[in-house]
Parts: sequence; C-alpha cells; structure tokens
Amino acid sequence: MKAIDIRSRDLWAGLLLMAIAILFGATAIDYPMGTPQRLDSGAFPVLLSGLLFLLGLIITLVGIFKGGAVGIEHWTWRGLLLIVIPPILFGLFVREIGLIISLFGVALLSAFASRMARAHVALILAAVLTLFCVGVFVYGLGLPIPLVGRWLNGQ
Repeated sequence: MKAIDIRSRDLWAGLLLMAIAILFGATAIDYPMGTPQRLDSGAFPVLLSGLLFLLGLIITLVGIFKGGAVGIEHWTWRGLLLIVIPPILFGLFVREIGLIISLFGVALLSAFASRMARAHVALILAAVLTLFCVGVFVYGLGLPIPLVGRWLNGQ
C-alpha cells in the first residue's frame, strides 16, 4: 500500500473545504429548516455546506489516491491573501461604497490571485461579474443592497 503524501495540494484543499463546510454548516444548523415543500432560511446554507463538504471529500480522496501529487511547498501568500481578504473588505464596505464599486473591487483583486492574471482580462471579468450580480441580486431578487453607497452619495 502506498503512503499518503501529506504535501499534496489536493489533500489540503479538500480538508480546508471540509473544515469550512463544517464551520458554516454548524452555524446555520440552528436556523429554521422548514419542510421539503416549503424550505425556510436555514435549508439553503445547510444544503450548500453539505455540497461543499462532499466536494471537499472528493478532492481529499483524489489527493490521497492520486499518484505523483504536486506539493504545497510552492504556494504563495499572495494567492491566499487575494482570495481571503477581498470578500472581507466587501462585507465591511458594501454599505459605505455600494455594491457596484465593492463588487468590482473584490472581483478585480481576486483575479490577481493567479500568477497568470492579465489586467485586461481581470477588468472584463470584474465588469461582467458586477453586471451579473447587480442584475440578479438587485433587479432580479429585489434585495435592498445600495448600488452606490453613503460615502459616494455625500450622506
């Protein structure tokens, strides 16, 4: 039997996804679930957490059983920081600067987590993602998220 390579990116990525799924699933489990015919506010986060856990499990198993795993010794802090910090900034500033600018900034910063990112592609990606999210969340679902925030309205 082959030994498990603990340097495998897939192994660690899968374990991280499962940990995140458990964390968010545990916080959402106290929300009301409703019935299968009429789901309540807790059903969606719990279902997404379950799917994330399943995805993490599959990735972990790939990391365990795949031969010649690529090690994690070449990962950079840049990628991790540009994936983790922008959503936190979005949550902190969406009401102050609005959905359009905060979402565009998050998408733009997150695109540069990859070493292969190019500025023109990142700008197009950020613009398309921003337009899509504004259309879905503000106009489609009618969520009360300000498009332009307090700081830019002069309030």
